[in-house]
Amino acid sequence: MKNIKKFIKTLFSLKNKKEACQLARKVCNKIFHSFLRKKSGRDLLKKHFFAYVLNSDIKVSFIYPYYDKKDTVLKSIESIKNQKVLAKYEIILIDDGSNNTSVAQILPPDVIYLWRNKFGYGISRSRNLGAKISNGEYLVFIDPDLILSPSYLESMLEHFYEFGNKVVLTGYLRDYHFLGCEDPRVAWGVWERPNVPTKRFLSIAGGNMAIHRNLFFEVGGFDEDLIYGGVEDLLFGHLLSQRSETHVVYSTGMTVTHIPHPIGLAHNDYDSTWRIISLKYPEFYELNLKGYR
Repeated sequence: MKNIKKFIKTLFSLKNKKEACQLARKVCNKIFHSFLRKKSGRDLLKKHFFAYVLNSDIKVSFIYPYYDKKDTVLKSIESIKNQKVLAKYEIILIDDGSNNTSVAQILPPDVIYLWRNKFGYGISRSRNLGAKISNGEYLVFIDPDLILSPSYLESMLEHFYEFGNKVVLTGYLRDYHFLGCEDPRVAWGVWERPNVPTKRFLSIAGGNMAIHRNLFFEVGGFDEDLIYGGVEDLLFGHLLSQRSETHVVYSTGMTVTHIPHPIGLAHNDYDSTWRIISLKYPEFYELNLKGYR
């Protein structure tokens, strides 16, 4: 107790907020690792029910919104672990009210798993929560039914190193509707100039997207009023477009392959979603009525 009081007094005496944050993080890290050295701490870590949020060495955070897709998410996670480039990463899975938490028993032990026991928490809230508890400099939002190509991580990091942290990256989607199906965005022309910065913001795929964490939080994340998927990423692209310094890179190196599965709930209620959009973002709503991409 005496040491805690001394630490708090020291913390409040620092005028520089950055120094105070660094000190707080250092002390919390020390306490946390001390706890994990005890058996009770190790047992808790194995249960996946809380995030290991104090590791500042993480380069990339892979964030999954999840709902009852055990088979596909394990294959997707395996594709992350099979990347050609070695970079320190973490995998975060936010469960949006699955019927039970049995997936936690079969996940690799290093996956951070959080279960929301309220159905309909929503894909946007799930992604935002994953971002909030993440440690990575770069955030990669991946749907649990996508397999990453072996060069995915390598291509992603090369793009950020080349173009800086004011770009958002999105990759090619194979087999999206059926086996052999090309990326639906081919019809909109976004793949005519791949691997270079563009201003084609309204074709970002939120289930295959990478962004620097600072830019993500500056934009405000995904709008949490949009419960179902299919529009939240288009809106996010629109919000990005309001920032003159930002660009989008459509990356062929960040290719993913869609695993066929029965139709789920992700795109369950387009009409309600668009009604919300029309009220909150009328300008964006009008753009989509005109078919702008």
